[in-house]
Amino acid sequence: MESGINIFDMEKKRLYFAAPMFNLADTYFNAALTEELENYFTVELPQRDGFEFSKLHDVLETIVAKEKVENIANHLIYYLDIGFLLTQSDFCLARLDEPSDPGVDIEVMAAKELKIPRIGYRTDVRTPYGSCGNEVRGAHFFTQYNCDVLINFTGSKTGKTKEDIGKLAHLIYKSSREIISKYRGNLPHKNVNLTAGTQYVGHALFRGIDDLHSETGLREVVRRYTKLKEAFGSMRPGEIGIVNC
Repeated sequence: MESGINIFDMEKKRLYFAAPMFNLADTYFNAALTEELENYFTVELPQRDGFEFSKLHDVLETIVAKEKVENIANHLIYYLDIGFLLTQSDFCLARLDEPSDPGVDIEVMAAKELKIPRIGYRTDVRTPYGSCGNEVRGAHFFTQYNCDVLINFTGSKTGKTKEDIGKLAHLIYKSSREIISKYRGNLPHKNVNLTAGTQYVGHALFRGIDDLHSETGLREVVRRYTKLKEAFGSMRPGEIGIVNC
């Protein structure tokens, strides 16, 4: 490649958006921020691109025995988010508002293990773990200490929510550029080892399926899941170990 070409400007980087998604306020904000972020990134948003538990549960009931549905749904959501969508991403964006979300915490640590840069942002003024004067402004420091960049953004408080969300998206983009500069134009090499259990299974289950949310796509996922279970004996994350292939 010719020198002087900024790799970052040649294509949109892929951003995995780790955020709570259990109520309308969360999902609406996530969707609104994603709309702005997609001016800068290709965004992997689990509430849109992943599986929604109740819908997945309903479809699985038409495919597998009822007593197996809940465990299979849990496994598929985990492997899709952690083993597939995250491993394909260049950055992990983490929403760190209160209350802290264990799923987001795990996704941040998984991204760190994969050597994927982490950008944390916080729009919350609550300080449950100390004063707003400390370096993480009273938030829980465990997750924040594992981010490469932390953005504290409470908005203009003028009611111009869309404008504020646009500003936040731009700050996230600027932060990603700072990370690129830190690594002199090359992101850290992702530690994606497709022989490792979670990553191997995630790609084996979902790679090449055009529409994961269609009944045809889900039936193909379940077919692959069944074959993998026959090979491994268990599909429970954490019990698969290392696969040599």
